[in-house]
Amino acid sequence: MATHYLFPINAVFIHIPKTGGTSIRHGVFSGQATDPFHGEIWPREWPRDRGFAIVRDPIDRFISGWKNRAPSMSADEIFDIVSLRRGNFTRPPKTLADDLVHHLIPQTSPEYQLSKARYVGRFETLGESWDAIMNALDVRDCASLPHLRKSTRKGVDLDPELRVKLEEYYRDDYEWIRTRFGNDEVLYENRALR
Repeated sequence: MATHYLFPINAVFIHIPKTGGTSIRHGVFSGQATDPFHGEIWPREWPRDRGFAIVRDPIDRFISGWKNRAPSMSADEIFDIVSLRRGNFTRPPKTLADDLVHHLIPQTSPEYQLSKARYVGRFETLGESWDAIMNALDVRDCASLPHLRKSTRKGVDLDPELRVKLEEYYRDDYEWIRTRFGNDEVLYENRALR
């Protein structure tokens, strides 16, 4: 898990890989954020009520991670690596397997610390979610969010058996998203963090 303190808006970005984090860190806050912090306990001076994250459809995220991190491998090979390993999130990944685990384990895994996010947006409505998060944080005049490193899914057909395995593996992610976002909602607020 990597978190970043964003100096200009006094907020903590909880970066779940493959959810638009590069656009946030390098597109809007280039040079204005801390290096990735890997650890369970945030530095004392970071605000506890100004954390935010973005979540994404889990299978879409899996495909994006596969195409971005290991396009020469099959989706089945990636799934075998990710589903059978746990990562060490107290340091940056050092091997391809660790990198895949880091990028593709469920978003609801404790390692990502989604529970520390007061505000959560959706990748599928990234521009609207970004605006809603900035509004909730009372940030005015923040730059629009560019979409950097946009991946393509052209020609990606997952094997039906693998799709079933992925749906099971990411079941908690799907449940988390389903119970917090309605059809048109672009922002979830964890009211316990007020």
